[in-house]
Amino acid sequence: MPADVKANRGRRWGLIVPAGVLGLVILAPVAALLATTWVLGWRLQVVETSSMQPLYPKGTLVAVQPIDAADVEPGMVVVFRDPARRDRQVAHRTVKRLPGEQPIWQTQGDANRDPDPYPVHADAVRGRVRWGVPGLGYVVSALTGWRGAVILVGGPLGLLALSEWSSHARHRREQRSAEVALVKINPALSLDDGG
Repeated sequence: MPADVKANRGRRWGLIVPAGVLGLVILAPVAALLATTWVLGWRLQVVETSSMQPLYPKGTLVAVQPIDAADVEPGMVVVFRDPARRDRQVAHRTVKRLPGEQPIWQTQGDANRDPDPYPVHADAVRGRVRWGVPGLGYVVSALTGWRGAVILVGGPLGLLALSEWSSHARHRREQRSAEVALVKINPALSLDDGG
């Protein structure tokens, strides 16, 4: 095997191994997180406002465990369908149970001065927040939809194309240097002669 081929393979492994290790270090915990939440039947949700700071600041990815509304207790952070906007879900702390046959809760964001203006009925409760990872919600949001496809597919393809182009350019420079060296050794050879 020619020395230049061995050198190029060595350079490639010099890039591939650290990139692979970095990918494994990042992807393994994320995969474990996703698998665990999926097996437990939990959902992941991104906190989109700062109403639960400092515990769950904006951009936190929270794990939501399904819970029966009858099991909700004061002090729990629950996710519920927003009574004012049915297409939105909110994660706030339960302050107290309000009187009535069905469970009805007064909720409040930790960073808010006042309780939420609307009570939360049992059928609106979606689950209980078990834990959260600040900042990871931004990553998840960036990796959804067409942007995620571009990043997750286009990124590695772009790196591969850059690596191949760099290798090809390096090979052509080395080949050109070798041809120039041959002409210097034997001036009778010409680079245009194909020799």
